[in-house]
Amino acid sequence: MFDKNNMRSEANVSNDAAIAFSNGGGKSFRNNVGSAWSGVKVKEYSEGGKRYIVLKAPRRIKFGLMEGSADRIGWLPVKITQAMVGSTIAQFTSMEMKKLNGRATPAQVRWHEIVLRDGGLSGFVRCKEDVLSILAGDRINP
Repeated sequence: MFDKNNMRSEANVSNDAAIAFSNGGGKSFRNNVGSAWSGVKVKEYSEGGKRYIVLKAPRRIKFGLMEGSADRIGWLPVKITQAMVGSTIAQFTSMEMKKLNGRATPAQVRWHEIVLRDGGLSGFVRCKEDVLSILAGDRINP
């Protein structure tokens, strides 16, 4: 478990989660969500210690699955029903990384509930033990 005096970044938690999930047979991928601007650079300058870029024909590019979707997504191979003995399915998995005292946004909670409702694995990860709990099908709430 975590030592409260040894706070770790979400990046550290994410790296541990990826390794623990892989060791448990799953595959996970970083899901960065956000937006950026693209266009033809007209001018670049600094003012007051800040950097500015002027774009011609700017357009906003959104990336990631959707607002509120988890930091790591992937699947866990699962053997299913008697009628499909020997078949393997990929079970969608969603892991939102949080610092020990990190809080989930309402959009993150909605995403978590949707994944669980639709049969996926989902949880909020603060340490590698949380990953193991998610792999076991336990609910790891915000």
